[in-house]
Amino acid sequence: MTEVILNFHGIGEPPSDVPDEERPYWISTAQFSDVVRLARDCEREHRKVFITFDDGNKSDVTLALPVLNEFGRRASFFILSERIGKPGFVDATDLVELYKAGMTIGSHGKAHVDWTSLGRSELLSQVTDSLHTLSDLIGKAVRSVAVPFGKYDRRVLRDLRRLDIDTVYTSDGGSTTPHAWVKPRTTVRNDTALGELEAIITNRLPPIRRLKLLARTLRRSGLHPTRQTSSS
Repeated sequence: MTEVILNFHGIGEPPSDVPDEERPYWISTAQFSDVVRLARDCEREHRKVFITFDDGNKSDVTLALPVLNEFGRRASFFILSERIGKPGFVDATDLVELYKAGMTIGSHGKAHVDWTSLGRSELLSQVTDSLHTLSDLIGKAVRSVAVPFGKYDRRVLRDLRRLDIDTVYTSDGGSTTPHAWVKPRTTVRNDTALGELEAIITNRLPPIRRLKLLARTLRRSGLHPTRQTSSS
C-alpha cells in the first residue's frame, strides 16, 4: 500500500519578521482545516494520508493542534532545536504538549542550514545535537529527521545512515510506502488547490503531471549530486 505525506509550515497570519519568500508556505486555519478534512474523507477509499510540519513555529501548537484534535488526527513535527523558546517558535512546554497529545517529534536540524553545504563533522553535529536536545525535552528518543530546504545528496544520506536515523523526510512530492527509509512529502502552500491535493491523494493526477512528479523524484533520488525543492 502506498502513502501520501502532506507537509506544512506555518498556520495563520505569518509574523511580521517572516521573510517574503517564506510567506507562501503559511496557510490560513480554514485552509488547513479543509485539507485535514479532505485527507480524512479521501483516505477512507484510497491510500493513507500523513501530516507533517517543519520548523517548529508557535502556530503548530496554537492553531494546528486544535484542528488535528478536532479531526482525531496525528502528525509529526520536525523542530529546529536552536529556535526552541525563541519568539514565534515552540518552547519546551509546547513540545511536551504535542508529544502528550499523541504527536511525533522529529528533528529539522539544530539550525536552519543546508546540510549539503556542511562538512561531515558539522553535519553530524547539527543532527546529533538536535536529536539529543529534543529527546531530553520529551523524554523519549527522537530518531527521525526532515532535511532543511528539501536539500540532500548521497553524502548526506550516507551520514544519516551512520547515525541510525529511522526515517528521512524530504520535500520531493509524490507517494511513498510504509517501510521506506527516505519518504517524499508534498508541501502545501497557500496557493495549493484542494483539487490538486485530492488528485495526489487519490492517485488521479493527469498523466503529464504525474510524469513531471516522477521525473523530479528520480532527479532527486541519487541521479544528481544535489537537489532542492520548495521551502522546508
